[in-house]
Order: sequence, then C-alpha cells, then structure tokens
Amino acid sequence: MAITFELRCGATTLDLAETPDTDAGISTLEYAPAVGDLEARPVTDAMRLQVDAASDDALATYVQALDQMRLYAMRYRSDPTWEDPVWIHAKMNEESNERRALVRAIEMDWESNPHAESGLARRHMANFELRLERGPWERATARSGATLGSTAGTIIEYDYTGGGTPYDPAGDIPARVAYARLRNYSATTALTRAWMGFRSAAKHGTLANFEPVWECEDGDNNVAESGITDQVDATASGGDRVQVVETDLDWDAGDYYEVLSISLTDVSANEVDQFGDFLWLLRAMLSAADSTWEVQLRWGYYYMDDAQFVRGRIVEVSATSWNIHEMGRAPIPLRNLHVFGLDVLDDDAEVTYTVQIWARRTSGAANLYLDMVGLIPLDEGWAKLSGFNLDAATIEYVAIAEGADGQMQALAFNSTPDIDAVAVAAAVDFRVPIGDGRLFLIGAGSASHLIADGIGADLTYYERWLNLRGAE
Repeated sequence: MAITFELRCGATTLDLAETPDTDAGISTLEYAPAVGDLEARPVTDAMRLQVDAASDDALATYVQALDQMRLYAMRYRSDPTWEDPVWIHAKMNEESNERRALVRAIEMDWESNPHAESGLARRHMANFELRLERGPWERATARSGATLGSTAGTIIEYDYTGGGTPYDPAGDIPARVAYARLRNYSATTALTRAWMGFRSAAKHGTLANFEPVWECEDGDNNVAESGITDQVDATASGGDRVQVVETDLDWDAGDYYEVLSISLTDVSANEVDQFGDFLWLLRAMLSAADSTWEVQLRWGYYYMDDAQFVRGRIVEVSATSWNIHEMGRAPIPLRNLHVFGLDVLDDDAEVTYTVQIWARRTSGAANLYLDMVGLIPLDEGWAKLSGFNLDAATIEYVAIAEGADGQMQALAFNSTPDIDAVAVAAAVDFRVPIGDGRLFLIGAGSASHLIADGIGADLTYYERWLNLRGAE
C-alpha cells in the first residue's frame, strides 16, 4: 500500500508526498490536521512543505504549481458555479480507502529563503508553512443506493438501503446528496410539487413500525354532528373517507367545529417508534364546485381542553379532486423528552397524543371530504420541491443535489436529458443519515393527487468522515 497526499483541480494533480531529501518535488515534513467539525463547518490544517528540485527553474515551477492551486481555490470560492474546485486527497500508508476534502482557501508563507540561505540555494530547495482551509472528508466518487420503482400511494417509503448491506451509508456524519431524483410514472397527472424527509434507525428505532399515514376514518368523529360519517371511496388512500354534511351544526355561521380527532393509539401500538418532528399534510376535497371550506389541524392530548391544543395554519379547500395541503409543523411527543423522560413518563403516556381536524364552510353548499393526514419527517433533513412540471406519460425527473460547498439546487429534466426547469428547493440539512434509513416522500399535481399515480426514486451520495476513513 502507499500514501496518497495530493491536491487536485480538474485534470491537474500536485503530489505533496514525495520523499524528502531524496525525490524531486514537494514533500510534507509535518502535517497537523484539524479535528473535524461536527456540523461540517470548515477547519484549517497546518503543514510544513519542502520543495526540492534539480534546478532553480524547476524549483520555480513547483512553487508556481502551489500558487496555481491557491488561485484555483480562491476562484472557486468566489464563483463556485463555473470554476473547478480544489480537493485534497489523502490516504495513510495502511488506510484502506482514499478520502478527499474540498479546499476552500490556501495560505502560504516562506519558512526559508533560497535567495539568502546559501545551503538551500545550492540544493535548489525551499521550505513553506502552509494553512489549508477545508471541508469534511468524503468519498471521491458518489455511491448509489437502491432504486425505487413505480410506487403508488400517499406517503411513500423509499428504502434506499435495499434492506441493508451493501447500501447502508457509512461515515460518521450524514452524507452529502449527490442527487435525490424523483420520476413521475403517472399516465394522467403532471407532477408539480414534492416533499421528502429522511428518518434513520439510529435515531428513531424500528423503522418498520413508523406509520407516516394517519387515516381519517380511523379517528373519532364529532358526535354532535350526525352528518360526519365514514364512507367507502376507492379513490381514498385507505379505501374510505370521512364526509362532513351539514345536519346538526351550522357550518356556515363563522365558528370552527371539530370534525374528528385521531389519537396515536388509533395509528400504532408502538408509540416510541412514532417520535420525531414532522410536517403534517392533509388530503382533502369537496363534493361540488363553487364552495370553500377552511380547515385547521390542532395537536395536543385527548384529555386536554381544546383551547390548549397547538394550532396549525388555516388552509382553504375548494377543489373537487383530491389534493395535498400543508397544515403545519408539530412534534411527537409535544413534551420535552429530556425534561419528562421515558423513565418518568414512558411511551404509554403518548397513547392519547391527538391531532384534531377543525373546519368551517365559508362559501357554497358543498360537503367536505377528508382522506388522510400524512407525516413528512423533518428532524434528520428534509426538502420541498416546487416550480416544475413533470408531464404525465413521459419520462421526466426532478432532482435535488448539494454542491461541495453546501449549495443546494433542484432541476427538472427529461430522459434526453434536456433541462425543463430550475425548480425551487426549500431544504434543511437534506443529507443522508448514517446506517439504515428511509426517505419518506409524496408528490402531487397543482390541482390533484391520485393514489394510483406512481412515483419512482433513486439516490446517490458522498459518505463523509470527520477525520479518518479507514475500512468500511
């Protein structure tokens, strides 16, 4: 095995691991790498370099090569869109795998002056102190996860690990996303919006027990309104929907009424496996046009007074086809687990965790239909994409990626590939968790969401390390 220690920019490579006092070139006499930052912020390494050449002109060539790398790093930092980045590649003599890190800046000082020190001048040598600002270590080539074929439904679970080895992401900090790509398989619906969030076994326990879909028909309907009933509906996610027909209450008088409540015990017996922070989505529609309902989610516990429930945003529903609505952000549980921990109140205390759906009709006479509440995980990285149009019945994709410097971008394109749109990406810490994990996702059109529409996905990523990579 051999040592790797070199700077690379595009097709240009500058070796920093020549044997001192023996080989012509640049050798590293001392290297003091900074301890990696847990939030992947840049750190600065210090090193002493010796340049040894066969002639003064050759010495100048090596020094100019170092200066060129400094210039490349500065150019990329000022314009990462067009300029090639500089990477430092490293591998210890018996380290199994090479790693690389983005070089953000290089500062260099003369340690010895070959013009004034006769010994160095005769040997055509120069020594430098060098400070190198870099990002975390990562794989040199992206790794591909398992692929998700056409999958229909509401909140879709994408197991990019393929059931485990060899796809479980390695590393000791979350991996940078080379791209997460969604494909529209629908024959009828153009995809214009998508939401996705990561969830890992390391943080959230048994992934198979997580329930990202809370069916409205599984909840308790408001008994004060006999017009709230469950109905069979093949276009609903669970085969049933909840219908609100004005019968006993005046839904047009301006007051909001509770339509139904869904408790955690209605969804799962594995309460602790549902814990996390979530974006809550609602699938809803109306029975007829020219009407509007306002709907709101509220979160709390079954025995709490209604006024104590945490309230989400108020959303208008006016379409006569099923669609997806963002209702707000709320965690499970609502308590701080580091204050009232599971040793004080165990997970059984969460069986009464409840989400309520409140509504009122503001115009027209249509009935309100409610299908399901969907959860997109937020606490391990998430993204929302919009501003694109993936046509139905064609091979089209939308993808989001993170650049080496942390910049995120999303693009929509076809199979040629031709770029159709620069999509709008709202993303927070959208990086692949270490080990076994899932990506929960949903896509929708601007005016409708059909449970029969298929979505596919694939994911590639750069695993990352704080200090050393070693064997995997």
